[in-house]
Amino acid sequence: MDIKEIRPEELKVDAFIAEKVDEIASTVGDGLAVNALSGGVDSSVVTLLGHRALADRLKTYFVDNGLMREGEPEHIVALFKALGVKVELYDAKETFFDSLRGLTDPEEKREAITRSFYKTVFGDLVKKTGANYLLQGTNYTDIEETVAGIKRQHNILEQIGIDPQKTYGYRVIEPLLQIRKPAVREVGRNLGLPEEIYSRPPFPGPAPAARMIAFIRWWDNPEVPARTARRPPRWDSPRYPRSRRTGAPAIAAPPSPRRRMPSSPLRPPSRLSPVLP
Repeated sequence: MDIKEIRPEELKVDAFIAEKVDEIASTVGDGLAVNALSGGVDSSVVTLLGHRALADRLKTYFVDNGLMREGEPEHIVALFKALGVKVELYDAKETFFDSLRGLTDPEEKREAITRSFYKTVFGDLVKKTGANYLLQGTNYTDIEETVAGIKRQHNILEQIGIDPQKTYGYRVIEPLLQIRKPAVREVGRNLGLPEEIYSRPPFPGPAPAARMIAFIRWWDNPEVPARTARRPPRWDSPRYPRSRRTGAPAIAAPPSPRRRMPSSPLRPPSRLSPVLP
């Protein structure tokens, strides 16, 4: 890779922040930029860097792809509002689930996720706002894993030969390319991010779709078109299939899990007792 890594022991945090703020400001000039905030450490740090550089000329969006933790979009929007950063919630659930419909191969899913993010969602936001740039939180490890063939990160573009200007109609700014997650956390702490953000464990964002071996369906959303499958009822629900003869659930209720107890040398564990792995 052509990018030179800045190791944690080499990182001068204040100088790094000042340098990246200047880079963002000089690159965007008098124009506008769209910012992709997911609530993870990387995108949160980039959000604050971009806000320092561009203030109101940075249009920050939380893209709800339907694959986030419950309540995450609203929580992140409120948290950044308290930090003085306006974040708009962009509902892209239907876009993502339409693109994933019927796909089971992980690489096909990653390609669908990338296309949904950069062509459909951000392409639309760039046109709507008149921006020419997209800020995102790609870090050194993201590039390393993709280039080495370990796994493709959906936010890797130019490093694998995709020209975002030619393909999607905007340029991408990636201030964190030279540092890994521990250094990103330190930058976030110095920028004033709450500890719950700069210390939070990574969450794979849309990647659960690629990690699930089956095709993905959108459950129990009243706004979903009628053609979309709905969540099966709980086993104790009146809608659960029941025996015509007894009225009991047609399939036995799942057993209550029990803790695995150390086996006794005199009495082996019962094969009939359900145990946790």
